[in-house]
Amino acid sequence: MDMKHSLRHMSLRMAASFVCICLFYTASAAFAAQDRVIAIIPPDAPPTYFLDEKTGHAAGFAVDVMDVLAARSGLRVEYVFGKGWKDIIEKIERGEADIAPLMGISEERRKRFAFTSEIDQFPIAFFIHSNTKEKDWSPENRTVGVISGSIAHEKLKSRDKIKFMFYESFETGMHDLLAGKIDAFVCPVPIFLQLAQRSDIEDHFVMVAPPIDTIHRAIAVRKDNTELLDRLNTAMKGFVGSEEYQHIYKKWYGAPSPFWTEGRIIAAGIALIILSVTIMAIWRYLSLMRLNRELNSALSAREHAEMVLGEKESMLLSFLNAVTESALLMDRDGRILTANETLAARLGKTASDIIGRCVYDLIPPELAARRREHFEKVFETGNPVRFEDERNGRFIDNSLYPVFGPDNKVLAVAIIGIDTTERKNAEEKVRLAKEEWERTFDAIADPVMILDTEFRIVRANKAMSDALDVTPDKAIGLTCYESVHGTSKPPVSCPHALLLATGEANTREIYEQRMGGHFLVSVSPIFDAEGKLAGSIHAARNITEIKRAEEILRKTEKKLREITSCQGEGLYVIDKDGLVAFMNPEAERLLGWTESELKGKNIHDIIHSRRPDGSYLSFEDCPMRRVIQTGARFESRDESFISRDGRTFPVSIITAPLYEDGTIVASVTSFLDISGQKKLEQEKELLIVELQKALAEIKTLHGILPICSFCKKIKDDKGAWHQLEAYISDRTDAAFSHGLCMDCAKKYYPEYIKKKQ
Repeated sequence: MDMKHSLRHMSLRMAASFVCICLFYTASAAFAAQDRVIAIIPPDAPPTYFLDEKTGHAAGFAVDVMDVLAARSGLRVEYVFGKGWKDIIEKIERGEADIAPLMGISEERRKRFAFTSEIDQFPIAFFIHSNTKEKDWSPENRTVGVISGSIAHEKLKSRDKIKFMFYESFETGMHDLLAGKIDAFVCPVPIFLQLAQRSDIEDHFVMVAPPIDTIHRAIAVRKDNTELLDRLNTAMKGFVGSEEYQHIYKKWYGAPSPFWTEGRIIAAGIALIILSVTIMAIWRYLSLMRLNRELNSALSAREHAEMVLGEKESMLLSFLNAVTESALLMDRDGRILTANETLAARLGKTASDIIGRCVYDLIPPELAARRREHFEKVFETGNPVRFEDERNGRFIDNSLYPVFGPDNKVLAVAIIGIDTTERKNAEEKVRLAKEEWERTFDAIADPVMILDTEFRIVRANKAMSDALDVTPDKAIGLTCYESVHGTSKPPVSCPHALLLATGEANTREIYEQRMGGHFLVSVSPIFDAEGKLAGSIHAARNITEIKRAEEILRKTEKKLREITSCQGEGLYVIDKDGLVAFMNPEAERLLGWTESELKGKNIHDIIHSRRPDGSYLSFEDCPMRRVIQTGARFESRDESFISRDGRTFPVSIITAPLYEDGTIVASVTSFLDISGQKKLEQEKELLIVELQKALAEIKTLHGILPICSFCKKIKDDKGAWHQLEAYISDRTDAAFSHGLCMDCAKKYYPEYIKKKQ
């Protein structure tokens, strides 16, 4: 009875197992009979689509959505991977793939594909390195990475000033951005953030806001496959926005997914059926097979872990070598786990020479104890530490970061050493330049201040702060109209107010009783980096003495006009700068210039730039100019003036200083044209020379001349006798002609004389 019962029970179990096996194979055959569709996706664009390294299959939000739609429409989807969007698009057009799940929709792509109803949307933005210091970053004139054939490139390709670097992989573009090979990377925001988070380097990037566009996504189908398009659109009705859709969306973009996903439940059910059949077949064989599977699984997991660890180590080393500053990773004992080539080169070694060595052996002994305190503090507190080294004239800014293990304990310390020597040198130059500027600013004798657009003093030099009776620091923040004018608002004549209204520099002459006199105020605009008016440089020159001198000159001019209107001498007055203040009519006649033509001009450069010998005479060397400086009167008859027609004539001049309250304020010069006198003097000089020459010649016949009493011959100095005519002719310019005097004629020719009578 027991035997029959056992056989019967065994038969029932075998029958049940046979039914389960039949049902399993029937389901598998039915599933295989469904329509087959090839979907092509990128392998590295999480969380939308990517190649899962653990399973070796396609995964992501688009894959889960496509699987649901395939089940609804009776399709069997096989996933293949393309090398970027350009490759994906070309393969669909060639018929190597049927669809592209969640392709971004653009006008250019609508011309090439048919799209289902919209499934979701995502933003596209620029990502830059977090070290970028620019306040308003712009992609123009920069190198920007972009996926070849992507919508991001379609949106930006019309901007000629952007230099594009094309990539087939998101990860490659991200790491090139990290290494500084490109200035930015433009792509879908969620994909970039997921990749950065997976590599634990999201803190190294910043998204440039706002995004450049929002892209709508759907399933792309070849235009000739309208039947497949209709089936997918039918399956999508009521799907987007449903709980099932939201569950998938949260899984990839929101809350973390639960362990028992639908795929895992199905896999567990199938495994349970197979396990039951196997147990019913042979318990011993099943046990051995199970142990074998577990062993293989463990070995595979270990190989996979070793592979991932090797990849992570390789990625870490690549990252460290991409860093331009020195970097290393050390354990609690100070042993160097890895180091980049920059650090090795700084130490004069290779990376392989220092990996495995104790970091304290590479530090000078006098610094080792202090550095050990820094390292141990990181291990104990888990907080970063920063300190600076100075060695051989170089400054190194060291940052120590903790590396945590699974139990939240510090396993290692990462050290980044940044050479700040150039920065410190630059800062020192800036500091010295600032000090030099401040010294120069305070050395300006005129009161100078810098004002903002609210009339507040941003900076004042010593002369200005002294005028305001405050220190330079106390002057900052005061309003100019309250501190200078003592008013509650800017005066009508305020040059800074006019500058704010026009944006242009201007100059005003202002009398300010509180500051004790007349001032010539000049304001010049200051613009910020964006070209916006930010304030002005306000300079005030005290012209009280000049105004006083001008008043004196006006009074002097009036008196001089009364005195010299009929004077026969030319007369003019110049101020301290050598500028003409007055000319009388005789000076106008002699020089050919009118007073109105020369007034306010440097008269020396016009009429007195040449000496009598024609050589150049500078204003600084002019003896008449020195009268104002020294107060010594100057007289001369050896000067020359140049008239308006270019004629140079000699003058007799007298230059004397003009005083007011004991201070020289101007000089007055009177002059006469002595051309006639000079000519007479020259003629007199010539006459004297000629007379002296004639006198010298005449003196050659002076003295006692021995002459014969009978023949009248003359004896020279050597004792020789000469005819009188010959002797005189040789020694004078006299020439002789012969004739008869009346007495000799009567004596020697009496007959002739009688006839004449």
